[in-house]
Amino acid sequence: PMPSAADPRQTRDRPPVHGWVLWLTAALLMLGLVRALAIWVHEPLYAYANSYDQVRYTACFDLYPDRPADVPPTQNSPEAPFERFRFLSTADPMCYWSSELLFQGLAAAGYRLAEAFGGGPLHSVRWLGLLRLAALTALGVALTAAFLRRGRAGAAIVHGVVFAVVLADPGNTLYLNTFYAEWTALLAAYALFALLLLWHDQPRSRGRFIVLVLLAIVLAASKIQHLLLPLA
Repeated sequence: PMPSAADPRQTRDRPPVHGWVLWLTAALLMLGLVRALAIWVHEPLYAYANSYDQVRYTACFDLYPDRPADVPPTQNSPEAPFERFRFLSTADPMCYWSSELLFQGLAAAGYRLAEAFGGGPLHSVRWLGLLRLAALTALGVALTAAFLRRGRAGAAIVHGVVFAVVLADPGNTLYLNTFYAEWTALLAAYALFALLLLWHDQPRSRGRFIVLVLLAIVLAASKIQHLLLPLA
């Protein structure tokens, strides 16, 4: 049966998406990916310098920069970013809980697995950067496709511009090859706000509500400074 005029869930006429919109949005996503890849693959390593903030999280996995044995594992070192890390047992119970540990836990598990299969004790932070870059790319493609499926060509193009210009800006992508928590906060905020824009005129559903709440929790739990962001 056809939906009644009073039914808020009635289907709406969706304007067709022209071919040039598809090409433009694809080009914007590709531009953003190329910009991010340029930072990720650069030799020498391009990243924010190692500092006390990173150790707050890597210590949760007994993972520390590869430095001479006489250097305390938790010592602050702002001189240059470190690419190689190793597992070390320390007596310092420094571990700050954060939703960022989801990314880092996957990377640390991969490092442990590599060692179990005969890999060396040194591990590149670039694997963590690749994991983060894959998450950003998957979000960008999925959100663009969602806007296009709803016939919202203008929103898809604006999203592509934000992806290429803002999210792929070096000010953000320099966090890829680090153990800072800012990247998880950025992804959570990006997904949360984009989905609010995508669903703002859609029927309310329990599934959408749960997704938004989970993203808000990930954003709030990334750093203590971000606790109030989801409430705002």
